[in-house]
Amino acid sequence: HLPIGCILKFQNWNSDDLQSAIKQRESAFCIKKMSEEDLLREIERLMNQISFESTEQRNDFQYVTSPSSFPQVQNVKPTEDQIEELRNRRLRKKRLMDSVSNDLLRSDLEDVFRFMKAVSKIRSS
Repeated sequence: HLPIGCILKFQNWNSDDLQSAIKQRESAFCIKKMSEEDLLREIERLMNQISFESTEQRNDFQYVTSPSSFPQVQNVKPTEDQIEELRNRRLRKKRLMDSVSNDLLRSDLEDVFRFMKAVSKIRSS
């Protein structure tokens, strides 16, 4: 049963697209079951195998993945400087992802960011 007004978009899927979609679905499920140590080990493994297309990409990645200059505390309003730093990190991450042309590199970067987000969720709980 489909709701009224439902729009279906069919594409021609090839086996690579299907494998990529399955991998993303499986990795999202697996992340929830992984311990912090396993996530950190996987982040390190991915970071060691990444080969960037330019030094600018490497610099952006290092900036985005480096620890922030301030501790992030819940229920405390960040200062203007902290907001500016977070904004710069988001912009550089977007610039990095927009500059990547290699699908394998893009996938590895997305995995690193996903794993880092999972680690931060574990640490904050």
